[in-house]
Amino acid sequence: MTGQFRAELLKIRSTRTTAGVVLGMIGIILLFSLLTGLLTKTPNLVSTGDQRNLLGVGDFAGVFSALAGIMAVTSEYRYGTIRPTFLFTPRRTRVLGAKVAAGLLAGAAFGIVGGTLGFGIGYACLAGRGIAEATQAAEIAEAKAARAAKTKEADAPAPAAN
Repeated sequence: MTGQFRAELLKIRSTRTTAGVVLGMIGIILLFSLLTGLLTKTPNLVSTGDQRNLLGVGDFAGVFSALAGIMAVTSEYRYGTIRPTFLFTPRRTRVLGAKVAAGLLAGAAFGIVGGTLGFGIGYACLAGRGIAEATQAAEIAEAKAARAAKTKEADAPAPAAN
């Protein structure tokens, strides 16, 4: 499985589509962070909720991560490059497992880059404008964990009625 996993990581790293999605993600996060941080009036950036919104612009990375994952699988079917993959490794579960593992790793990288970029630019905008920081790093981590737990609960299947 490690050879298949490395092959999937190589596919993700070497395609122009992935580079385009990464550049698009960086551009959107830069645009929204700078516009929000520099054009929002100061009284609207003083509260904790407003600062969380500004510092959380990097959450857009999740959308781009999903887009990259979808395109990584569907483009192989579109161009027919999935056939040699299945000829080389006929066990589809092994191929799909490697794709999922590589996609999870790439998605984590997208999230780390996007979150760090959004937080850094938002924090720089607040510091550059002389706005006092109302949100502590621990509060941001708690809010992100609560949001992730809420999403997980919403995705969980409903219990069967008796």
